[in-house]
Amino acid sequence: MQGANPETSPGAIARLAGYGQSPGYYTYTCFGGLLEYVGDENVYNVYQQLFADLGLEESSYALDLSFNISEEGDFVLEADVELAEDIINQNNKIFFALTNHNHTNYSATVIAKTDEFDLDITESGETATITGTIPRDQNWNVRNLRAVAIIQSWDTKEIYQSAQVQFTGLIPGIISNIQSGPASLQVRFTNNSMPSTGVESFQWDFDGDGIFDSDLENPIYIYDEPGTYDVTLQISANNQTIQDTWINYISVNSDQTASGAVSGVWRTENSPYTVIDSIIINLEDQLVIEPGVEVFCNDNAEIHIQGAFIADAADGESINFTSENSWQGLYFEASDSESRIINCRISNCSSSAIYIEESEVVVVASILINNTSYSYGAALNLINSADVEIRSNIIANNCGYNAGSIIYLYQSSPLLANNIIVNNSSQSYGSIAIDTGSNAYLLNNTIANNYSGIASLLVNGSFPLIRNCLIWEQNDIFSLVNGAPSVSYSCISGGYNGIGNLDTDPQFHNPSTGSGNVFNGWEASWILNIGSPCTDAGNTDEEYNDMQDPNNPGFALFPARGTIINDIGAFGGDSNSYTGTVDTDENELQIIPGNMLHAYPNPFNPQTAISFFISEKEAEEEINLDIYNVRGQIVKSLHSGYVTAGNNYFIWNACHDSGRSAGSGIFFAKLNTAGNSSVVKLLLIK
Repeated sequence: MQGANPETSPGAIARLAGYGQSPGYYTYTCFGGLLEYVGDENVYNVYQQLFADLGLEESSYALDLSFNISEEGDFVLEADVELAEDIINQNNKIFFALTNHNHTNYSATVIAKTDEFDLDITESGETATITGTIPRDQNWNVRNLRAVAIIQSWDTKEIYQSAQVQFTGLIPGIISNIQSGPASLQVRFTNNSMPSTGVESFQWDFDGDGIFDSDLENPIYIYDEPGTYDVTLQISANNQTIQDTWINYISVNSDQTASGAVSGVWRTENSPYTVIDSIIINLEDQLVIEPGVEVFCNDNAEIHIQGAFIADAADGESINFTSENSWQGLYFEASDSESRIINCRISNCSSSAIYIEESEVVVVASILINNTSYSYGAALNLINSADVEIRSNIIANNCGYNAGSIIYLYQSSPLLANNIIVNNSSQSYGSIAIDTGSNAYLLNNTIANNYSGIASLLVNGSFPLIRNCLIWEQNDIFSLVNGAPSVSYSCISGGYNGIGNLDTDPQFHNPSTGSGNVFNGWEASWILNIGSPCTDAGNTDEEYNDMQDPNNPGFALFPARGTIINDIGAFGGDSNSYTGTVDTDENELQIIPGNMLHAYPNPFNPQTAISFFISEKEAEEEINLDIYNVRGQIVKSLHSGYVTAGNNYFIWNACHDSGRSAGSGIFFAKLNTAGNSSVVKLLLIK
């Protein structure tokens, strides 16, 4: 096999595993039927020499092999054999095999073979045509198959000739990201037909009703109803049409249980869902969880995310993730899309509630409570992640037993803004650890009544920026190792050097009565009392201003206090972001029930039609139809100008104004007319 150093041979470890062995194991090999060899440390050089020796030998047989498919759907392997010289037949035979080539670990495995056939020709110029049939398994990836024919002496075992070819005919083939799961299962079908190029048309029937549903090469389909479904693909090329049906290819659960790979939409009306074993959202896949859904996880189950995870309840009832005992939390690993956790509650994890490694995630308006970790970050654990936003959350009553046991940042520089981080317990030092190149930005957070063995914030090899924060603890605040924070306009118990910093009782309205997770922090009130020294004490630059009370210009919108100058703590600044509205520069974009806008299909990919009715009066003035993202930024201006009275529609092809494709996620179409402003929520699934 590989010799003593398998890591020098690509795919070696995987090939060894196929033999049930580990590095250091050498396999028996035989070349040409006669040249035997048991591997040693010189395996590569020996193999190279054996191949060279075989290449010098001349065969008496000429062998031409073809690989086709019959009308019945079986593979047909046909060998045309001709003798170049007279031979003495030594019980010579020919047989056929199919091999599957794994391009990841550079291996080829025999997956099927025929019986042997007698090859009786002995004189020069004699020919024979031998045909073998192998039943086709629809699960085989035809693009990876090779047909092999071998002529061999059954007496001496010597191999005289062989040939290998790839399938070149027309045959439908499909692969999919997933084949089973709860209702509203999103299946991403991929054409895997042969030939790989040159197919002129595709027709898909996703549900076995005999009606073609899509003509895309690689479509997406959502199965909303429980049941098993046949899938048919018909392809055409060079005036030839062929189709195949995969029986019971898709299975949609009648109960809302999940394990293994998942993709699709978990809908409010189907709640609750049970994660019976760990689940994974693979690269390019997406799981959308609607407002009001409850997700119960069995012991030690984990939600592993490499694709997109959209748990967005900004405009509805919160989403709840929990377990009767304990589970392993949300684990983001090298995710290929932005994920969102908005208005969710995550509890009872025995590891990090949210673990983020090399991923882009937004966590907003959520509650992370009663989680425990014996490692790092019972609430949040960030590794090598810069594109992370942690805003307006309550992080309370969690417990950990290591440094940074509540929030741990390693080579990560997220934004943490307007969070309430209270009554957590760390049995080591640093409820929050900002470690090794983590230049995080902490803005307008309230951090109070946490218990830490030594200090609340460990800063190691990092230089975070702390602004407008309220950090009020019974223990020391900072433990600094090869790094230091820049702190300004913050209220710090015990004080800290910096512009505008305070060291005075912040006067919370109704805080918890003690430090640590034995006191209820998430139900306490951390609003500032009227007259608090933290009111209007933050940075005075306009960009930090509190939200203005529309009924009292110049004064802050409750729960901020005083004027619109920034309040220190979680309720100062833009503390009302992501609370069910999407903010634009002009006004707040609200989801209006029963609005005049409609979108079909929705969810959609790759395009959706946005339709609306315009009255005679509205048609007298210009209208604007725009697409916004969840941050209230205009993505695409669909129309600005006049339209005719009556029904109108415009197509959005999921592109920005620049022409760049939009990623999966939630968008809003907003229509402004002379007399109305209407919004419809759009869900783009790729």
